[in-house]
Amino acid sequence: MSQGLWIFLLVWIFALGAVIGSFLNVVIYRLPRGRSIIYPPSHCPSCDQPIAWYDNIPIVSWFLLRGKCRHCRQPISVRYPLIEATTAVLVTAVFWASCLPGRQLPHSAPFGPLWTASIFGHLGETTATPSQLGWLAIALRTVEYSLLLCTLLASTVIVGERQAVPARIFLPMWILGLVIWLILPWLPEFGLQQTADPIEAAFGAGASLAAAALVVFLAAWFLGTDVRRGFAPALYSASLLLGAPRTLVVGTGALFAYTVGRILGHWFAGLGRIPLVGWLLAACALVAWLW
Repeated sequence: MSQGLWIFLLVWIFALGAVIGSFLNVVIYRLPRGRSIIYPPSHCPSCDQPIAWYDNIPIVSWFLLRGKCRHCRQPISVRYPLIEATTAVLVTAVFWASCLPGRQLPHSAPFGPLWTASIFGHLGETTATPSQLGWLAIALRTVEYSLLLCTLLASTVIVGERQAVPARIFLPMWILGLVIWLILPWLPEFGLQQTADPIEAAFGAGASLAAAALVVFLAAWFLGTDVRRGFAPALYSASLLLGAPRTLVVGTGALFAYTVGRILGHWFAGLGRIPLVGWLLAACALVAWLW
């Protein structure tokens, strides 16, 4: 792939991630309040005036408006462009990592790469065109991890605002997870499932949920009620996308980081305020990049 085409693709993915981040802002604000995420269209929370499309461009519009509503001039939280930029970076990083050689689909076996060659070499060099299988695997890996990280990001912000995380925020993860484990094994021609045996795949889904249950039990044992602030439903949902090995890694990693953060919080207050689901987000981001 040429360097110019590769850069264009990355810019396009970044812009798409920013748009997804704009939608996440709607989810974060409306779902905990029991409001529809579809209707009414975007509007100012202070004066209820609809937001025009040119005032709703992710990241850019906030700076053009200098952080204020065009109509009532009330301040708009800096959280909005931060969520949009963070989501754009996460989605772009996941896509980049998915194109690196040796990366696996999250639900695949812990070892044994799904594909062995990158779709690109060093930037600027021309390499062989990837097969359809390579593109499908890269697309599915990007979608899986992007959905996971975006959902965890929204959950982290909601918990940080001391609100309850609505259960339906995890519904897309459950749907995609069940499709991966229960439907893809019946479609072996796509080559996107580690096993073509539907029974074995169903056991894999059960093992993933069991791994999540073990980590949730440990979290409840050591941390008490904090595990219910979004962490338990998030980990159960994530397990269907990650598989058992990765679920154990991110779950125990989040517990360890949270414990260390609480200890260091005596000296660094910001670390102590990060919720457990926030550390789960960090652990999943690392796994998405490295594994």
